[in-house]
Amino acid sequence: MNMHRQRPIGFWLKRTDELLTQRVGETLAEDGLTRVHWQVLNLSGATSYHDLFDTMKTFVDRAGTAAQTTLLRKVAAVRERARKGITDDEYLRVVTTLQRMVENLENAVLTPTE
Repeated sequence: MNMHRQRPIGFWLKRTDELLTQRVGETLAEDGLTRVHWQVLNLSGATSYHDLFDTMKTFVDRAGTAAQTTLLRKVAAVRERARKGITDDEYLRVVTTLQRMVENLENAVLTPTE
């Protein structure tokens, strides 16, 4: 078996996160934006009022909804590239499994033998 495939799940989770963060960051940077800008746009939240107003100003300065639509399209393209060759069922199975692992670890009570 290929040694590359035998790495533990933690490796693959971290590497996937690193690559998604990097590729989305590169995509945002093409438009002079940062991850904070994306988070505000995507989640309608900010880490501070200053960040919120700076981000909102960016989108107003960039013709508002047109820039938002373009950015959403670009980030969607990164996500599509990440899912290439992965069926919807496979993707859902991975996400569901990871959610369950997070719930298991968040709710875990460690005993002295663990």
